[in-house]
Amino acid sequence: MPARKRFEPPIPVPNGRSLRTIGEAVNYIEKLPKSEQSATEWQDAMRALIVVIEGDGPAMFARMGITRALNRNQPPKALPRTKRERPWMRRKPV
Repeated sequence: MPARKRFEPPIPVPNGRSLRTIGEAVNYIEKLPKSEQSATEWQDAMRALIVVIEGDGPAMFARMGITRALNRNQPPKALPRTKRERPWMRRKPV
């Protein structure tokens, strides 16, 4: 029963619910408008779900695909930059 495989922790979706199993994720994607389903990120998420269901792969693949598709319209978060001097960056005396 791969469709009953659970996500740990559940994936929160914009409508306030959360996706707890692979089956819930498939139902969520199927209920999206066709224009949304045709987006590349959702197609990739569906492929990852199929790999998990048919190949009994790890649920983490599906989780990453769904999370990426849910966040596709948000700009990526910038990582904090640290200005740390490293020995090879020091200026040599002239």
